[in-house]
Amino acid sequence: MFQNRNITISVVTVNFNNVDGLSRTIRSVLGQTFRRSIEFIIIDGGSDDGSVELVNEVSHQIDFSLVEKDSGIFDAMNKGINAASGDYIYFLNSGDIFYDKFVIEKVIDSIPQGLRGYLILEGRTNAFYNKEFKFEINNSPWVCHQSVFVCSELLKMLLFDPTFKVYGDLDLWIRISAISEFNPIQIEVNVCNFELGGVGNNPKVWLRRLADKQLLVKKHNLKSNVLQEYVKSVIGYVIYRCFGLNFYYEKYTPFLQYLRAKFN
Repeated sequence: MFQNRNITISVVTVNFNNVDGLSRTIRSVLGQTFRRSIEFIIIDGGSDDGSVELVNEVSHQIDFSLVEKDSGIFDAMNKGINAASGDYIYFLNSGDIFYDKFVIEKVIDSIPQGLRGYLILEGRTNAFYNKEFKFEINNSPWVCHQSVFVCSELLKMLLFDPTFKVYGDLDLWIRISAISEFNPIQIEVNVCNFELGGVGNNPKVWLRRLADKQLLVKKHNLKSNVLQEYVKSVIGYVIYRCFGLNFYYEKYTPFLQYLRAKFN
């Protein structure tokens, strides 16, 4: 679809009051070997912890930045999509870092020639907690957004639904599958070291996640066992309270990934 040497990837970083994580992410992006192929975009939700000052310090190395309040992470991600002009969009949010300095180079070299239609390129992502490796993300049956590079045209057409606070990415994948076969192209690239602890995987906010999942089920008329989701979330919360987050991420989350891959 594109001549590889001319491909540009818009790397979008969304941040709110996470200056230390944002600093790590910025260094990771700016250290990429194919820097000329990156359009770097930072969307900040109005931080007051020094994040805005950090963005201003490196503004000469950022292609676009926006600081304003938003209604949640998916609203902020939509702002990044609207600002992007690259062929693909990739979300590397504050705290997450590229696997190594060659990621963008490897991804661009991995893009098959002659493809048509909407493309999603899927690599591998490792999950960390407190900077310690916990497990590799299992992208089945859907994908983790830290694993994928999505054709800009597709994202600009659909956008995220900001009504969701947790499952906006899953909502997007379901809507993509309604207009095109959801079949990401596998690329043999380790893409990202993803930091656990956000609202999408934190057992402390299980009620919020459960409410969002019910909204997803209702919107798409999905067959879902709400009781099963409730029991799974309660067990996860009890495990977190008894054994801590480190045990939760190291043992319970990989077990849930195994079950999801086995029975979906």
